[in-house]
Amino acid sequence: MSEEHFESKGVCKKCGQSNPSNASYCCRCGRSLISKKLFINSPAAILVCLLVGMLFFGFAWVSQANFSGEAPVVQFSEFHGNMQQDHVSAQGDHAKILEQVDYLAGILRQNPNDITALIALADLSFNNKAFTKAAEYYSRYLQLVPADNSVRSRYGSSLTFLGAFDEAIFELNQILSEEPGHFQALAYLSIAYAQSGNRELALKAGQAALENAPDGEARERFVGFLESLLKAESGPQT
Repeated sequence: MSEEHFESKGVCKKCGQSNPSNASYCCRCGRSLISKKLFINSPAAILVCLLVGMLFFGFAWVSQANFSGEAPVVQFSEFHGNMQQDHVSAQGDHAKILEQVDYLAGILRQNPNDITALIALADLSFNNKAFTKAAEYYSRYLQLVPADNSVRSRYGSSLTFLGAFDEAIFELNQILSEEPGHFQALAYLSIAYAQSGNRELALKAGQAALENAPDGEARERFVGFLESLLKAESGPQT
């Protein structure tokens, strides 16, 4: 897990966070990354801008991983005795994460097309915000199981955090052309549009996601993101 999370040069001047080079806002502090003069003439207005930005992009960051649901227990290939092992969350022990990465990488050395190892590594990377590796493993998995739209939605989400907004939007819309009510695809599409700076389409996709939420818990998770998006829209103008 030593690979960088982002391959970009969009460094926030405020907090130093590396962001996708074409992102509109910093994913850590919410500061605008667009070079334009701000017509804000009071400390209170500046504080409101920062708080709104931090709230909105905090929801975006956390929601990306949350929408994928609980990490499943993965059954590995028969070559390894059908062993079962839980995924580790982003808050898991670092040493245990590295151990799992080494274990799963060993499986792929024996069989590069082991789909259970591929999806386990992809989700492990996704949950720990290593989106470069997540996108790589999701792509390899989808070459073998192209009809898995839940995985394709997480692949699209990974592309969003790598700054590949057009690719992410394309992948997510491909899912929706087959399953118009796919909640994860709609939710991730809303976030992709928001990160690319298209608030109108972000809200449209977000409302569709709410209408297709599979349960109250999923709906509640996404309501927070949409509320932050609406607050960001109604905040001080730049």
